[in-house]
Amino acid sequence: MNTAIASAAASVTAKPTAVKAVYDRLRSDIIHSLLAPGEKLAIDEMAARYRIGVNPVREALNRLSSENFVEHREQRGFYVRPASLREFRELVQARCLVDCQALEQAVSNASPAWEAALLAAHAALLAADRGTGMDEAGRQWEALHCNFHHALIGAAGSTWLRRLSDELMHQAGRYRFLGDAHSESQRNTPDEHRAIMDAALARDAALASRLLREHFSRTLMLLEARFGNASQVVVNGIVVSAD
Repeated sequence: MNTAIASAAASVTAKPTAVKAVYDRLRSDIIHSLLAPGEKLAIDEMAARYRIGVNPVREALNRLSSENFVEHREQRGFYVRPASLREFRELVQARCLVDCQALEQAVSNASPAWEAALLAAHAALLAADRGTGMDEAGRQWEALHCNFHHALIGAAGSTWLRRLSDELMHQAGRYRFLGDAHSESQRNTPDEHRAIMDAALARDAALASRLLREHFSRTLMLLEARFGNASQVVVNGIVVSAD
């Protein structure tokens, strides 16, 4: 009896682990445009792609649908959420509101532990190879980039602000890739990060907030410049609509 119970318990606990594993890989591939905006995500094909059963894939896709990475279309299945300039504008506006408020809180609550974590996160990001954005080096850089922005607001008193910041950061991830693919030669991202950090460490909340807002907005401005009056553009083979 004990063996049967243990076996049943193991099968129950294995399922969430499988779902989390395929969820993480799907979301990462969407953020890095390995699964392109608008692409159909057939459950059997995704199961073969990730070498996992169809049930974990279905649960992962439902979760990604609830988080707006994926669309579920009635009688047609799951699709990667299309990319649009309008959505990216809304994401940037929301990030400016949430992260700038969180950064001001973090500066107000500054402590030696926060400073040390921020300096360590920045050093790790600065030392990393950025890669192409879609290779393993690019994925590791993106994780370190997220960690830097997490550390920047790590002393914010509001748990909800930090949660919202994390959600918005991941939603904006694929647009960062699209913008950076075109604009890397037109900006100095490491200098932008350092300037934001230096202002925060100097306890200049107003300057740090302004620099962070400019940092978020710069990718949007460079992507907007590609549109002109066009209703859509193609970046690295990926269609981005104006609306």
